[in-house]
Amino acid sequence: NLDLPGPATKSTVCIAIPDYAAFRAKTMADYRNGPAIFRQDCRLGPDTPVQNGFTLTMVCQGVKSVLTWEFAPGVVHLTTLTLMGNAKKPLATILTTMRRTGDCAAAK
Repeated sequence: NLDLPGPATKSTVCIAIPDYAAFRAKTMADYRNGPAIFRQDCRLGPDTPVQNGFTLTMVCQGVKSVLTWEFAPGVVHLTTLTLMGNAKKPLATILTTMRRTGDCAAAK
C-alpha cells in the first residue's frame, strides 16, 4: 500500500534450503538466535501454521510486524503487515514474491 515513485525493485536471492519444513525451521532459528540487540528489543510470538505456510508475529519497541510466508510450486510469497502501537489498521502492507529459478550455485 506504499505509493513509491519509479519501477519496482527487483533482486535475485538464493535460498539454499531443500524444502518447506527446513525453510521454516531455519527461518525461526535465525530469528531466535539473532543479534543480542534484536533479542533484547524484540519479542517473538510462536510460528503459526496457515494454509501452505506459516505466520510469525514480533513486537519491537511498540511496532508489531506480522510476517506470513505462503508456499506454492516454484514461488514463495512473504506478506509483511506493520502496525504501530494499538492501531487497528496496518501502517504498511508489503508483499514480496520470490520465484524459484533453479538450484543455488555451489559455495565457493
